[in-house]
Amino acid sequence: MPSAKVLLLGANGNISLEVQRQLSGNDPFSYVTISSDELNQLRESTKGLSCKVLELLADNPELPLWIFNACGITNPQASLAELYSANVSLNLEIASLLRLGKVRLVTIGTVMERFPKMCNSNAYLHSKLKSQMELSQNKLNGHLHVRLHTLYGGRKMHSHMFLSQLFNAIANDSDFVMTEGTQVREYHHVEDDVALILRMMLSETFGTVEVSSGNPITLIDLATEIFKRLLPERNIITSLENNPREIFNFKYPRLQSFDGLPIHFRDSIEGVISYFQRFGTIIES
Repeated sequence: MPSAKVLLLGANGNISLEVQRQLSGNDPFSYVTISSDELNQLRESTKGLSCKVLELLADNPELPLWIFNACGITNPQASLAELYSANVSLNLEIASLLRLGKVRLVTIGTVMERFPKMCNSNAYLHSKLKSQMELSQNKLNGHLHVRLHTLYGGRKMHSHMFLSQLFNAIANDSDFVMTEGTQVREYHHVEDDVALILRMMLSETFGTVEVSSGNPITLIDLATEIFKRLLPERNIITSLENNPREIFNFKYPRLQSFDGLPIHFRDSIEGVISYFQRFGTIIES
């Protein structure tokens, strides 16, 4: 018998697909997915998303219902209206459903919310920061806001992401042009972070949680090692200018155990190389 129900918003993104894969195992959850298109129809209807939530609450009313919002737009070139609708107003609409009782909410943020000045220079990051600020003002009970680093390991890569551009250079057997690459990142496998989020849900962990390993890597070190291993005959050319608003020389505090169990993160370089060697990765715009 499941110990909780999950309404998963978004059916085809990397996070959603991984959530579905893990929930389809022996985890004590039952789940229902709503695709982005279906969600848009519900948001535009007079009944809205609340009817679906009430329906799920009526089914096994003794079980709590988690709404896991895996929808969102990551492309900073998207219109401000699209970014606001997908990354801000949707979260606020869902948050209003927590008043129904036995409803919990998972929202996905970014560790860059720590740096408002950086967020204000990027439309995508600004939308994530605005969502987090709006939600925090509501002081919601039963809300878990998870701040993530850059993810890899899903079925799709987006063309505007650094790893996608690096992958394309390797696939095309070409040199790679980048900045000096001294900005720091953490790269996390989507499988690892989703497993941690599900553990947080099971342990009824709420509030804002940063999923950080405490092991940053510079982009130049990551790119250099990957090229050394996968395309040693080609060069990395650091001719582009760094964005001065980027994050340099910063180490995020490592996530401490929230449920008494150990937390493990795979090595970024080994993990990304293994990911690149997989067949069938799709590059999306």
